[in-house]
Amino acid sequence: MKFNRFTPLLTAVFAAISSVTSQAAITVTGSDTLHLASVGTGTGISYTIQNTDSVLLVGMYLDSASPIPATVTFGGVAATGFISTDRTTLAYWQNLATGAGTVQLTGGFGSGDDVIYGLYELAGVDLGAGVTSSITGTITTPTDGELVVNFTGQNTNNEPTPSGTSIIDSNPIGANTAGGAGGALSGGTGLAGLAGSQDISWTYPAPPAASPQGIVSYSFVAIPEPSAALLGGLGALFLLRRRR
Repeated sequence: MKFNRFTPLLTAVFAAISSVTSQAAITVTGSDTLHLASVGTGTGISYTIQNTDSVLLVGMYLDSASPIPATVTFGGVAATGFISTDRTTLAYWQNLATGAGTVQLTGGFGSGDDVIYGLYELAGVDLGAGVTSSITGTITTPTDGELVVNFTGQNTNNEPTPSGTSIIDSNPIGANTAGGAGGALSGGTGLAGLAGSQDISWTYPAPPAASPQGIVSYSFVAIPEPSAALLGGLGALFLLRRRR
């Protein structure tokens, strides 16, 4: 009889666990691309932040011989972090206020250079967890199930595509300059499995010739699922019940 009286509560708790578990994930709530010709230092891509507690990421291909920017800001706010290799840069911001803003770059490239932008906004990121970065074709995620955001550039007009072994398989974006001798930027996201090394390599198409210009990535941890806490509370209820 004691267990029968407890059954409705068990059913409700497990239903809550199932509901919360299905909702706890990082989602892409916005994306965009932009090619700006012969602008160099100055105004970049504009975007309106959709949600509080979100993460904004902006990938950049800078068509220049010295492409690493000195600073990257959005709406006047310095990037939480940014990484660069070859001609490709990736910056991110955490917990920006909702509303419109514009990316600004300073330094590191010529005033007449082209810039290609790709942008993602993420919701559901654990802002208190660590962020992992990579500037190669692999990234090592310290925890299971992280979301990887990945960009790569190429010094031709052909946009790269994820390799057949890459985990990058969702939310593809890309843009390129006019003409075969220009540049291209491609981006995507992928859900890592178990913690460890993840393949995030790309294929660089020709003609005129494949010319990769850097891979840049960040990985993020989802907001913890409260399932464990609910199960812990359920255990406590059992203990209290047995003592009565």
